[in-house]
Amino acid sequence: MSDIAPALVAITLCVVIGWIVRIVSDNRRRQALARTQAELHTKLLEKFGTADEALRYLGSDAGQRLLDAAALERANPLQRILGSVQAGILLAAVGLGLLLVRGFVSGEAVRAMLVLGTIVLVLGLGFLASAGAAWALSRRFGLLGGTPDRAE
Repeated sequence: MSDIAPALVAITLCVVIGWIVRIVSDNRRRQALARTQAELHTKLLEKFGTADEALRYLGSDAGQRLLDAAALERANPLQRILGSVQAGILLAAVGLGLLLVRGFVSGEAVRAMLVLGTIVLVLGLGFLASAGAAWALSRRFGLLGGTPDRAE
């Protein structure tokens, strides 16, 4: 059982590296989408001869769909909040599991599981706190479909 600490460290390292790869790839996808949309909007605006033509196009159904597609990718705080809640619950559960399982092992593994379990549990609680703060701020700024709350 004393060989469990290196296994836990290896598993944790693999999870962290996988998470970083996922975040980087998601960020690159978003950047590529934003760049493509910016180029499309620029080329489209260059095609119009006058400002009146551009305004008429943007007022049409096709123009509204084009603008709505750009706004949909940016203004979805609920998806990010729910992702943070999911990660927080998962990490907190893993941390609690590690803290509970350490009673069934002996030797140096107890200390390793205590340290690792505490770190993972605190990370999970941090994600949950971050999700709560993001939800409160998004609600206050009116990003969750309502009107913004005004501080009196």
